[in-house]
Amino acid sequence: MTPAAPDPSLNRALKRWWSTPILSKKLVGVDDCNKALAEAACQERKSAGSASPPFHAWYSQRDALQEADFDVSALLSQFRSAVSRLQSAAAPEGEQPKEFRVSCASRVAQQGEFTPEQTLPGFVWTGVYTCYSEAGDGSAVLTLQDPRVGAEMVPVRGSNYGKPLGMPLNTSELLLFPAWLRAGMPPQTGAGTHVSLRLGIQFR
Repeated sequence: MTPAAPDPSLNRALKRWWSTPILSKKLVGVDDCNKALAEAACQERKSAGSASPPFHAWYSQRDALQEADFDVSALLSQFRSAVSRLQSAAAPEGEQPKEFRVSCASRVAQQGEFTPEQTLPGFVWTGVYTCYSEAGDGSAVLTLQDPRVGAEMVPVRGSNYGKPLGMPLNTSELLLFPAWLRAGMPPQTGAGTHVSLRLGIQFR
């Protein structure tokens, strides 16, 4: 795999919580792709019916990017650039970048629907990308929690150990973080539909 070209804006987007890199990045030039992904996800949910448990957000069973019947190259290239930046930040000095695969499922939620906190075994990184929010930015929130036993007892002043971290979800914003963190979305507060992608990144 050819390493992605450096993106200076990603240096400003990278933060560290729990001594772990987490990336927040606003993507550009993806409005058409967002619209197409949101329409496809809403149609797929409508066709699937009420297969999800009550009050749970709906997730697609297919890969929203790899199986899309429209051009997603603008979005996928920025996903890959962000993952490469995060991978470089976390890798030991001198380690060569690994090839990776990005897969994702569409998520469609209405007011009051939620996603329970969970880790993603088998993935190295995971993330959330918001395609569309009918109620406006911030109506849905991503929560992250350190699942390690005793983490809340680490006596580091000002640290987030053991405390959940809430991150409002904004349209066209990509959030990437380690798959071992517990991630969930509390019940959506705003009325209307919220469409996002849940990403999974695996090393080849």
